[in-house]
Amino acid sequence: MTLRALIVDDEPPARRKIRALLKGDSRFEIVGEAENGLKAVESIEAEHPDIVFLDIQMPGLSGFEVLEALGAECPQIIFTTAFDQYAVKAFAIHAVDYLLKPFDVGRFQESLERAIQERRFRGLSAARVEALVNDWQTRQGPLDRILIRYRNRLKILNTKDIEWIEAEEKICPSASSAGKLSAPGYHG
Repeated sequence: MTLRALIVDDEPPARRKIRALLKGDSRFEIVGEAENGLKAVESIEAEHPDIVFLDIQMPGLSGFEVLEALGAECPQIIFTTAFDQYAVKAFAIHAVDYLLKPFDVGRFQESLERAIQERRFRGLSAARVEALVNDWQTRQGPLDRILIRYRNRLKILNTKDIEWIEAEEKICPSASSAGKLSAPGYHG
């Protein structure tokens, strides 16, 4: 069994390190890289990886916001970050592992083994991701911004800039022009 991996980090050296560590393991195939949260969502939706190595603090969307945008259709997540203050939150929302930068080869291998073990219990993992998203949403309070799809692209809008939202028909992920939105500088 080969697991498809996506690397998401805004720092090129961090992506290179993870890429080099994964290339030495035949159980993993790297299907892509993303340098920010928006590209992460797009890449995950396009590539359908089994596992994502996900930084937390990135331009656009944070790692947690990436997971929220994906909903229950989320792959396994191993957080890779230089910030230890998110560790408890990451495990509370059911991440496979939390690698604190700089991590060594041994710690990285432990994380891979944990992901493979969890993969064997994938049915349970789907429930964990749903719990992750629900938990994240309940802790956030009122939305400051929303992620929308416009002409097959993802955009972030600040809620304070939204003047009006209207749905003309049932809105679903594949409907690219199902609703109208009015915000300064947005022409939809």
